[in-house]
Amino acid sequence: MRGVSTPLSLFLIIYCMTKYKIKYNYDTGDSFNQYPNQEEVLELEWTNLDVAKANLNRIEKHYEMYRALNSYSSYRKSREEIIKQYENEDWFTADKHNLDYCITLYTDEGKPWQIFAPWCGYFEKLNYCEIVQDESDMKFYVK
Repeated sequence: MRGVSTPLSLFLIIYCMTKYKIKYNYDTGDSFNQYPNQEEVLELEWTNLDVAKANLNRIEKHYEMYRALNSYSSYRKSREEIIKQYENEDWFTADKHNLDYCITLYTDEGKPWQIFAPWCGYFEKLNYCEIVQDESDMKFYVK
């Protein structure tokens, strides 16, 4: 019958309307204070879970590069060698002054979206990132 919802059609409608975001947890601070386990959510959202997962992987690879560039180990590669290793990645930013702190992610439509990575910095350390469903329209807070 036309206009009758079946369980499968309801599932597809709900599944297609699901929005995904990336939540990150990091430690930050300054010379006098530490603020561990700060949680934030990126502004960008995706309806395509595979695109969200690809962006999560981009964040992981960028942080891997960031740690290599900012390592104090005597065994580390030169800055030029590290940059050469990652410069062809689709998340790599061409801005040589900010490549430690900026990353390019992609929308569902494939458009690049460059962000500042707040988990990268002198006092910052990324603990984890995860994909979460955007449920912001499913609750409210009373102030």
